[in-house]
Amino acid sequence: MYTLSRSRLEKEATDLDLENVRPLDTVLGSCFGLAVVDKETSTVRLIHYTPQEYLSRPDVSPDAHRTLGETCLTYLNYYQVKRLPADVSILRDTPFLEYSSLH
Repeated sequence: MYTLSRSRLEKEATDLDLENVRPLDTVLGSCFGLAVVDKETSTVRLIHYTPQEYLSRPDVSPDAHRTLGETCLTYLNYYQVKRLPADVSILRDTPFLEYSSLH
């Protein structure tokens, strides 16, 4: 099992370690101004279509889909997430849970 942090997955963790989650301004700062967060939807967006085109090239990150899939499955298997109520309305308040569940 791996644990999700904004920098890496850590082996053998079964729950989210909130002390290992980087502050949003730190994460955005590492994007060199190429990404912004829509505060209403908590969605990260690239500021221009050219980074999206570049990052979509298969040779840039050939394992991107696998890594994102593993990250989503790891998150869905956290004890904290498993203990959430089985209520669809909770998805509005937890954007990554919604993304992980649907994609």
